[in-house]
Amino acid sequence: MQPHAVFIQGAANGVTIADVVSRNGGKFYFIGARGVALVRCDVAGGTTGVSCHSGSTVTIRDSHLHGASNQQLYVYDASCDVDNSVLEGGDGAIYLSSYSSVSVAGSVLSGAFAAIGSGGGEYLSVHGSHILRAGQWAVWANGPTTGGHRTYDLTNNYWGTTSAADIAAWIWDSRDSTSNWATVLYEPFSSQEVPTESTSWGDLKALWR
Repeated sequence: MQPHAVFIQGAANGVTIADVVSRNGGKFYFIGARGVALVRCDVAGGTTGVSCHSGSTVTIRDSHLHGASNQQLYVYDASCDVDNSVLEGGDGAIYLSSYSSVSVAGSVLSGAFAAIGSGGGEYLSVHGSHILRAGQWAVWANGPTTGGHRTYDLTNNYWGTTSAADIAAWIWDSRDSTSNWATVLYEPFSSQEVPTESTSWGDLKALWR
């Protein structure tokens, strides 16, 4: 059984978890935990790095999630904001499902199957970030099957290319299957690396070497 570095179930309003380094598969697991913040945390290995479930509201800031075999961040029927962080490795950086909500800004996302995956995500917004295709897809996106079609706003990001055609080919959404319930917006996009407000991408990545 995979160990938990941090496990919170139930009310957790105002809880900040800062400067935690987790190795050997120890993960962060939240069930119904509202108002949790992860700040300057380094989570490596295991199956999933951070799991948010059942109404949890979690913020991840200035952190590094890497090396989990599945997703670095898994959001199920919950809400998560990611800011100025690096999520890389495994099958993907982020996977959201079951009417979850995810917002990302100023971050680096990559994974072997898809940097971002959605299987029923309610809301997805990514801006000022790197969405990097490391394997089959950059984004694999499907919305919830009830409540109408969803549009995911992934504009103003850097995709590692200057070609809109390449980006379109790296995204799986309603343009690829009429049974898909989500469409990804990716234009306009940045043709060069996007700096954070105060830190270059090189500096940001150097924090985790």
